[in-house]
Amino acid sequence: MWKIAQHLHAFCTNLAELPRLNAMKNTSLSAEEIVLALQQREAGEPVEQICARFGISVATFYNMRKRYSGLSVSVLKQVRELEIEKLKLSKTIEVLKQDQVILQEILDVHIASSDQNRSCSFSGQLVQQA
Repeated sequence: MWKIAQHLHAFCTNLAELPRLNAMKNTSLSAEEIVLALQQREAGEPVEQICARFGISVATFYNMRKRYSGLSVSVLKQVRELEIEKLKLSKTIEVLKQDQVILQEILDVHIASSDQNRSCSFSGQLVQQA
């Protein structure tokens, strides 16, 4: 029973976090700013100047370049929306897996208690079907 209580507590905690999924952390740059920064680098501007202008680190710039180079603004927006949706779905899957574990434990406890309460007088005779 203790395990069930722990899982139930975890379920309620995760349930309380669900409304916060919509308030996910946004990156500091918009899609237009990312595309502009990448285009400026392609035009030959030094990375350090671009990073200073947009307030990002050099590592962030290179991560953006690796992820988003060659994308238009509209495609970049779609990619970012899909990434957010993927994160929401993975969190939902985690919650559902925890629910499954809780329900399985409840079912196991219920079956075990019903087996103990049930008195079965099986005589061992074979029953033939017609």
